[in-house]
This record gives sequence, structure tokens and C-alpha cells, in this order.
Amino acid sequence: MRGASGQLASLPRPRIPAALGILDADRQLQFMRAKFGTMKPCIFCGNPADSKEDLFPRWILKRVVTRQPLYRQLGDAPPEITADQEVRLPCVCQKCNNTWMSRMETTVKKVMAAMIEDLSLPLDRQNQQTLTEWAVKCAMCNDTVDPHPRFFTDVECRAFKQKRAIPDRTLVLPLDSQGVAWTLTAWISL
Repeated sequence: MRGASGQLASLPRPRIPAALGILDADRQLQFMRAKFGTMKPCIFCGNPADSKEDLFPRWILKRVVTRQPLYRQLGDAPPEITADQEVRLPCVCQKCNNTWMSRMETTVKKVMAAMIEDLSLPLDRQNQQTLTEWAVKCAMCNDTVDPHPRFFTDVECRAFKQKRAIPDRTLVLPLDSQGVAWTLTAWISL
């Protein structure tokens, strides 16, 4: 940025709250570079991904106790087996994670909790939309695991955040834990 004299104008340095214990301006800048310089961007907005999304939401892990190790495998790579099922993905920013994504989790809990407990629940259009959006959000976050060509594009992830646009090449089908479909036709029309 150039000032009126044609010389480069100095940009204001970012301010870090004193509560973090960083009062010196140069150290503040170093802190910012260290914190945000090497972070991947949030898949939904492009800001630094300074938060983590659960691979399996904690509220689901509390309801579904498998006592089985987590087995993950990508393509032909050797499987990764861990006893801890809490896996957190550094793919989102705090703002996305604590605003619209948090509201989405709160909304889907009402539907998913009943389904997990095997309670009768009508899958009306609104419940179908809620489940679809949540499943796509989870798929987009899970798509960031391990280095591989991502299925969802940056444009699709940002359109999903802004308009809840489900990518055309995406289909969500609800299945119970035994793999038997509850209903298929209602989901195909979304």
C-alpha cells in the first residue's frame, strides 16, 4: 500500500490481547506468524483453521459405546488402529466451528439422538434436510483427513457454508446400524 508521497505506507501491526502475556509489538507479530502462518485455511471460509472438528462428534460417542478400537485406512495405506475414538481434525476456524457449525450440531442432535436410541421419529422434509446438511458437513470435514485429492472443492465447501448448497454429485442415504435402509426416495429428491 502506498501513501500520498508514493512511499510504502506501513500497515498497522495486529494487536494481541495483553491477557496472552505478549506486550511487545515485535513479539505480537511473531506470535501471529507462528499461530497463523503455517495453518491450513478453514475449508468453509478460508480463514486460518485455528480450531478442530471432531471426526465423530463427542455427543455421539457418549451415546454409542462400541468398546472397539478405531480402524482407519486410506486406500492401500497400512491401517491405523487406535483405542481412542476421539479424533479431531484441524480443518475449520473458531468462528465457523463456534457459530453455524455449533448451531447445526445442536439441531441435528434432536433428530440423531432419537435415531441412535432407536426411537420412532418421522423423517419429515425438515428432519431430512437437517440430517442431509449435517452429513455433508461431516463428509466435508472428514475429506480433509490424510493427504489425498479431496472430493469436495473449496468452492463447494464455501457454497455449503453460505447457502447450505449440497454439491450436485453428492447423495445422502440414511442407513441404520445394521446397514438396512430406512427410506431412500425422500433423500434422492433433495
